[in-house]
Amino acid sequence: MKRRFVLAVRMPDYGIASRTRRRGRLAASFMFCVRSLGDRGQRIRLWPWLSRKFLMTDPLQPTYDCSTEWRPMAPENLDGSPMATRLSVVTFLHAGGVTASLRGLLPELQTRGYSITVIGINRDGAVVRLDLAQFLEYRFPAVSPRWDNSLAQMTRRLASIVCPSRLWAKVFSLPLATRKELISSIEDVSQIALFTHPRLAIGVVQGMPAGIVVLGQFHNSFSAGRASGELLEISRGYRNVDAIVMLTSEDAAAMSEFTRGSLPVRWAPNAHSRPALEHLPNPEPGKYVYLGRIVRQKRIDLLIKAWAQAKLEHCQLWIVGSGETRRLSNLAKRLGVDASVNFSEHSEFPEGVLATAQALLMTSRHEGLPMTVVEAAFVGTPTLAINCAPGVAYVVRATNGVIVNSSSSKRFAVALAKLAQGPATNDERLERIAGASANFSPEAVADRWEILFGEARRHRAASLK
Repeated sequence: MKRRFVLAVRMPDYGIASRTRRRGRLAASFMFCVRSLGDRGQRIRLWPWLSRKFLMTDPLQPTYDCSTEWRPMAPENLDGSPMATRLSVVTFLHAGGVTASLRGLLPELQTRGYSITVIGINRDGAVVRLDLAQFLEYRFPAVSPRWDNSLAQMTRRLASIVCPSRLWAKVFSLPLATRKELISSIEDVSQIALFTHPRLAIGVVQGMPAGIVVLGQFHNSFSAGRASGELLEISRGYRNVDAIVMLTSEDAAAMSEFTRGSLPVRWAPNAHSRPALEHLPNPEPGKYVYLGRIVRQKRIDLLIKAWAQAKLEHCQLWIVGSGETRRLSNLAKRLGVDASVNFSEHSEFPEGVLATAQALLMTSRHEGLPMTVVEAAFVGTPTLAINCAPGVAYVVRATNGVIVNSSSSKRFAVALAKLAQGPATNDERLERIAGASANFSPEAVADRWEILFGEARRHRAASLK
């Protein structure tokens, strides 16, 4: 598939010159402006950024009178009983980890009296509105992120450095018709709106009625957002929300410093339901598993190198997931471990795969709060992971796993060999399950979200006075 990279020379005669000067001399001379098009963002082309329309007012700016649009958050029925709070969740339906965490959290919130509607953008870019039952039954295909290829990641980082934030928002926001449809859908069913990605909120939050409480969630670590340029999306999409919700306390502290305290920043982990296993199977001797997407971000090549260096006898590494495996299989052959490295398609029942493994292995470059580690903990399987983000360290330590504070394949191989010497006992597996339930069960996470909803309500009420 063709890939095009365009370098545009920018003259300082336009109205955004003063903003670009603040970003250095390079920004005053050059601007990298890219937009992802087509399936999975494999093609890149120049957006017509020289147009004056980038300097125009956003057509979705709010025109509502706050005094008339305010609606109470918990109205009462005629008999005095509290009415169910209407919660809308705006999300990308093809994001595997995000939808998995929502499937764990939303049913618990419904049992607590929330009326839930999922407003999603599907893989074709269309707006889909689902009730909770439809959302739980439908299977959305998880796809690779738009910026998973290396060329797109490089150009995105350059663009995030030199592009003014307003121009960045114009380029990477949803189409105008999609934003209008999102606003219309949210107005119909919402008292609280939860956005799971800042790109969904750009130009949408500003056009919503002032009485709707808005929370913006970021399903990645702060450091990964800074490296990928997503912090600019947060600064544009979440600037008018009542709370930004990160995955860990460390990420929340970093985001609060980034926003300079202008917005409340809180944190809440992902939720995961306990798997419906009739009994806990015993791990197969010598079986180690990687489970997830097979993409460069996961650094599976580093995992295979560490596997070769560990030299474990009578052991098998299973790489389970969807993606291109030819390069990895060739690497295993060159290292002489092709007989012990196996590839398998993504499983519809990951808990069954994880329950029979001695350990889950993770060597990602960056993560948010990986659901695979939580899934492994719920079946008592330990995780050996590189400490690439606060979310990884938090979830691995909370479930009695092992953290490697280095990206070296040799260090990971040493930790893997040490882990292989002492398989987990039944008591350790039960302790790991208890740790996962205490921190990541829907009940525990829903308690935290209800506190966040209350804080966001008070913030919205104070802003309307």
